[in-house]
Amino acid sequence: MIKIVLDKAKKHENKVKTHIDRNYNKYDRVLHKIIDKLTITDKNILKHDQHNEKIIKGYDTWFNNFLGSYEKKIMPYADFARKTTVPINFPYFLYLKIKRRYDTNILFADGVHFFVALQGGGKSTLAFELIERLRIKTGKGSYVNADFELPKQDQITKKHYTWHTRFNLLDFFNIEETEINSIKVSQLKRFNRNFDNIVLDEWLTEMNHRLNKTKGYNNIFMGLISMIAEMRHQRIRRIYVLSQIDNTDTQLLSMFKYQHEIQIDLDVSYKDWIETGMMERHIKGWHVWTYGNKRRRKRNTRSNQSYLIKKQYIKKTADFTSFDTFSQATKYETLLEDQIKLLI
Repeated sequence: MIKIVLDKAKKHENKVKTHIDRNYNKYDRVLHKIIDKLTITDKNILKHDQHNEKIIKGYDTWFNNFLGSYEKKIMPYADFARKTTVPINFPYFLYLKIKRRYDTNILFADGVHFFVALQGGGKSTLAFELIERLRIKTGKGSYVNADFELPKQDQITKKHYTWHTRFNLLDFFNIEETEINSIKVSQLKRFNRNFDNIVLDEWLTEMNHRLNKTKGYNNIFMGLISMIAEMRHQRIRRIYVLSQIDNTDTQLLSMFKYQHEIQIDLDVSYKDWIETGMMERHIKGWHVWTYGNKRRRKRNTRSNQSYLIKKQYIKKTADFTSFDTFSQATKYETLLEDQIKLLI
């Protein structure tokens, strides 16, 4: 009797299993058909976008080549043509002004730039993006006060190298007190001509303005002020100062030409997921709000007002495989690690 019941139960189990397998195979085939259709649709969209991009690039190339050939032809007669076509050439003058404004990104303007974002907000990555673009365009590296870049190994000499060099501000300046209780700043060496940009990361830890009466703060501050005041004469083009707060010493703040608020754009695309199967977000770019300081004078007082100059999106183009996310970790590696006693 028990055997008959077990046999019937086994037959019923086999029927259920067969039914489940049949439905699974059915739904699996339907799912694969849906995926295939989505893949075909995605490929068509990508192909369409590539076609449009190709047309736009082709038109842009043709237009630039046309303008280039036009400028070459009229160059020997430019002075004569410019003066004898007034005011007909006024639209061309406006075109040149607009072209110059759009060709020059404000983030690459000469002067001191102040980057503001919270921890992980994209300050360091954007600075790395900018100095990498400048390196590729000009062939010149940058001075950085943090280990931004992981060393790379030369395949021939087997030696390690970096495109940008680590530096300490006090290695270039000597600050000493004179007999009349004043501070004398002297420069120990000049900056290398092939490194014309400077990045000062995590400025809050270096120059917390609440410590402005301490000797260490004053030494760094005086060195920085001297460097900024003479940066053009030392062929330093740009200084990028990175901080988590938008407040610092008022004297230093007045020397910043631009203030940039940074917001990083992290996302994972469908293509990334297809290739890796991971949902880890990657840097796509940065949203940047650029402000300028408007100085107003009222009798004996002066107040600064910031105004929005430009809002833009910077797309990531640099190779971040050599970027060190924990660039500030090296200064803690020499410290003794806290030993926790688990047994009391």
